[in-house]
Amino acid sequence: MIVGISAPELPPNCYGTGRYVGDLLTALKGKGVGTYIVGDIGGTDLPGYATSENSSRGATKWAHFYAKYPLSISHLEKNADIFHNNLPLPFLPKLPTVTVVHGFIYPFRVLKHIGRVVKRTCSQSDRVVAVSPQIAEILAKGGVEDGKISTIPPGIWTDRFSSSEKKEFVLYSGRISIDKNIYVLRKAARHMKAPLVITGSRTLPYEYRDALRRWKNTHYLGFVPREVQRALLSTAKVFVLPSKFETFGIAAAEAMASGTPVVVS
Repeated sequence: MIVGISAPELPPNCYGTGRYVGDLLTALKGKGVGTYIVGDIGGTDLPGYATSENSSRGATKWAHFYAKYPLSISHLEKNADIFHNNLPLPFLPKLPTVTVVHGFIYPFRVLKHIGRVVKRTCSQSDRVVAVSPQIAEILAKGGVEDGKISTIPPGIWTDRFSSSEKKEFVLYSGRISIDKNIYVLRKAARHMKAPLVITGSRTLPYEYRDALRRWKNTHYLGFVPREVQRALLSTAKVFVLPSKFETFGIAAAEAMASGTPVVVS
């Protein structure tokens, strides 16, 4: 059995969906299941079809993925037995397909656009996995066949995280994007005694043009290696996730597994 997987981004420089795919690869390998990846495998020895170079980052990786995805279809059909898809795609390979819907950035636009790419992807898929009950409800309201939808939240390996002596800083980790409501942290940081530490990167080039490094009482680190991220999670006084809309906050789950108090909106 070879599982084809769509993955525009993979660890270390990635967000929740990329970490989800990274954990999926580890789990499948542990069960002796082969994989064939379409996406961010440039510079790795992972089998698959590379859609971006190793130096590509952020939105560039995603743009390259969608540009090259049509070219990957024939490779998927030749090298995989089933397709585990993580994205809204214009068309799918002729393979049994499970599509995982990880979320929507702007929920107020969801029902307007559900009849387009997302609904088309789900209708072409044999099964649809929603990462939260809220996503399942949105999909059903948008016209996706209810009997096709299963709700399966992501998970983390808790033994990879541990609690350490807490230090005086507040941590945010994730996309630097409008839906994550980062500006509320900027306002709060001005009045905090403890500094705000931010890890992650901008998703789109037009968001947050003013340099995060100039924010008062804020240390912007960008992407950091996973061992550094785990150390930050274990020593932060508080982890905060102020998203306007969040389907399943993997970073918040990692903070809880690290014994760090979590504040979410």
